[in-house]
Amino acid sequence: MPQSVTTLGDVIGADNRTYPIAFLHVMWSKDERSAVGGILVTDNFGVPLEFRISTAVRASKLQVLLLGASLRGHFSRDIIGEKLIRNLTNRPLVYFVQQPELLSLPAFSETPAFSMRASGKADESPIVTPPDSKPQYASLLDLRTIHADMLEVFTRIDKGRQALSERDEHYRL
Repeated sequence: MPQSVTTLGDVIGADNRTYPIAFLHVMWSKDERSAVGGILVTDNFGVPLEFRISTAVRASKLQVLLLGASLRGHFSRDIIGEKLIRNLTNRPLVYFVQQPELLSLPAFSETPAFSMRASGKADESPIVTPPDSKPQYASLLDLRTIHADMLEVFTRIDKGRQALSERDEHYRL
């Protein structure tokens, strides 16, 4: 009978195997009406396994009026995030996000999502928290098994978008 996995540390075990983790990031234009999302799946050492990016999505004037304050959440989560996740070939064990509106990803994915932000001190690990609605996720994560600069991965996603936008206007904000 297979043993259930309770933490990411249990997944790698004593032999220090690698496992996939994903970083989902949505970048917005200055006018907050256009967005491009990117997802980078890496192993726990930060080595890229898969990169996907959406083309720019622009809200119409009617969408801005009707969605109001829920525009960012709807576009980030329901239009961009869900499509990126559904198209992944490498299934991560966890998603890391910086935008709070992406914490509700488990609505269409069984994989837990965690919020990540800088601690404010250069020599400290980022602060990682589960969504308020899923405090039980906190017991799943053992950051000691992740050997990468996790905040830097979000920068890689944006740099990837910028590189693509130089060649193709569909990725421009």
